[in-house]
Amino acid sequence: MTYVNSFSCDLSFFVDGHIALITLAFAEGLVFARGTGVDTRTFVRVLNSTYFKTGISERKGPRIVDDDYNPSFHLMNMVKDLDLALRTAYTSGLTLPVTTSAEAVYRASEAFGLSKMDYTSVASYLLKLNGLNAFRTDNKRKIAGDCYPQPGKYLYTHFRSTR
Repeated sequence: MTYVNSFSCDLSFFVDGHIALITLAFAEGLVFARGTGVDTRTFVRVLNSTYFKTGISERKGPRIVDDDYNPSFHLMNMVKDLDLALRTAYTSGLTLPVTTSAEAVYRASEAFGLSKMDYTSVASYLLKLNGLNAFRTDNKRKIAGDCYPQPGKYLYTHFRSTR
């Protein structure tokens, strides 16, 4: 037990909250890649070659792409820890809108029947929510050069035309 200010609590639910947010962001990136035709294995490999890689993307990324949700930490425990973190925040007078949104997605994943699977199975829920069945695809679309429209070009053109 660790004492934080006047609260006696296990800090693991703060850490788990952080892990939940990273996992959810990574899962959305995978769904976005898959939904736009980018090979998800390539997406994971490219992400992991950058400064922005995480332990989640390195260790869990390939497993998520293979739909392997053998639990190391159950999704139901992630929901519990997010709930505890939000209750602690509330009693401290804090509002955590991103964590609140994440908890809603994890709860929906739990209701979808994923509670006893790994917490990363939230990616599977997001995939199904978007009408997709699997992360793996035979589509070998390249990441660079094939993504249209080009937001930077549009933004530059827009600002240039308004000057």
